[in-house]
Amino acid sequence: MAFLVARAGADPDPGVRVEALRALAFHWPEETATASALAAGAAGDEAGEVREEAARLVGALAELRAF
Repeated sequence: MAFLVARAGADPDPGVRVEALRALAFHWPEETATASALAAGAAGDEAGEVREEAARLVGALAELRAF
């Protein structure tokens, strides 16, 4: 999980950051580190596609936690 958190915040490829955020949200939706990574991506990533997907995933966390 720590590897994905690092990739979500620092990988030079926006596509990798998006996939890391998705993996965190789907596999560890209840972890504080997941919520933090998603919030950081939604608020501060330089790439619009990452901000957009992170915001979508923040909204989906409640549903993902139900699984």
